[in-house]
Amino acid sequence: MSEGAVHRELLAHLVRQVPGAIAQRDLLRVLDAGRVGPLGMLYAASVEAGCSASVARARAAGCFACFAAGNVADDLADGDCTYLERPHATGPATEFVLLHAAYALWLGPGEVRAASVARAANLLVGGAAQQLTEVRAERFDLATTRDIAAGMGGAQYAAYLLVAWDGTVHEAHAEPIGRAIGNAGFVAEDRRTSDRRYTDLSEEARASLLDWARAHLREVRDVALPSTEAVVRYIAPLLEGAP
Repeated sequence: MSEGAVHRELLAHLVRQVPGAIAQRDLLRVLDAGRVGPLGMLYAASVEAGCSASVARARAAGCFACFAAGNVADDLADGDCTYLERPHATGPATEFVLLHAAYALWLGPGEVRAASVARAANLLVGGAAQQLTEVRAERFDLATTRDIAAGMGGAQYAAYLLVAWDGTVHEAHAEPIGRAIGNAGFVAEDRRTSDRRYTDLSEEARASLLDWARAHLREVRDVALPSTEAVVRYIAPLLEGAP
């Protein structure tokens, strides 16, 4: 239910701000492609920390907008943006719209403090820059894969949890827990999808990468909040077994 509420929150914001059915359709397709992202978990985390439902929805919707923007950027780079017409013409515009929607939601109805938004933005800059390494990699080694996971996974989720927990009792833990979620989750998804960042590695390197991800997952497990426990339940089976 919370995932649907966050999706509707972002969609309603975009419909109010973006004129024209064609542009709205493009954005809807990008949102649907990005629904694997952090909708429900961040909403639940905000509510658990004491935010009102409306504030939590706005914060999570902003995170979803940012995630969807990054997702379409990654799909454009990999040639996977099959859900848009003329993707290299329409994709960058949808990305630009969504990034600005994220900041509008955080600073507006999300009531996130400007200093926290600035910190989140810097984390996202550092994380997104790892894609410039990824697209140039002819073959991945352990150090490169782990750096990409720590940036595109760990730094990204540190930013999102920083926003979700801004001004709450959990804000001091936002960055380390967000990094742990992002690091473990990124490796888990690479393994699930047989991404080259994982399959290029030797068996020994894959084992080391899995150990690294499992250690981060233990950090998440130690928090023992309902929202983070849901993350653990999803990620843990994807990291089990031999490399």
